[in-house]
Amino acid sequence: MTTPIIEKGGIVNLAKETVQPAGSQKFYFGAGWDKTGGGTDLDLMAALLVDGKVVDLAYFGQKTLPGAKLSDDNRSGEGAGDDEFLIIDVDNLPSNVNGIAIGIAVYSGDDFASVANPHIRGCDGASATDTQIFDFPIKDTAFANDTVLHAATLQKGGAGWMLKAIGTFHAKGKGTDAVNGFQGLFA
Repeated sequence: MTTPIIEKGGIVNLAKETVQPAGSQKFYFGAGWDKTGGGTDLDLMAALLVDGKVVDLAYFGQKTLPGAKLSDDNRSGEGAGDDEFLIIDVDNLPSNVNGIAIGIAVYSGDDFASVANPHIRGCDGASATDTQIFDFPIKDTAFANDTVLHAATLQKGGAGWMLKAIGTFHAKGKGTDAVNGFQGLFA
């Protein structure tokens, strides 16, 4: 099976792509990038949303939430494959959560202009080796001082969960300023 490549603005119906039985629906989201020049430490984040507003956030300071768990930190972006990942267990999310925004923040180092090939991919299950259901290479150009990437948003609807590829960069500072800036996108 060929993995669908989605573009900015593209939508993936996760309910159609999954083969998991009801009551055990988990998704793996892997993020990767290549460093260029100096080191830039990027961190994956997930904002749990109710009607578009943040109610909780998984980030480097709080890696586990009900229904969401981040991997350990990769500070270099070196090596092949996913640099960091997020596992979403939709059946264990708080019942009022109807959206999840996935982002990447610059913790330290340069900015997104010094990072090559950012991407996010999704798998049907809780592992990087489960069936991949999409790949989203982020092709927009980041500018100097862009430190937050809003990669994608999951939205719960009548037909289940849908993912929309966003791929927009924002200048929000580094470290906790970047985390707060990402949350502020959904205030």
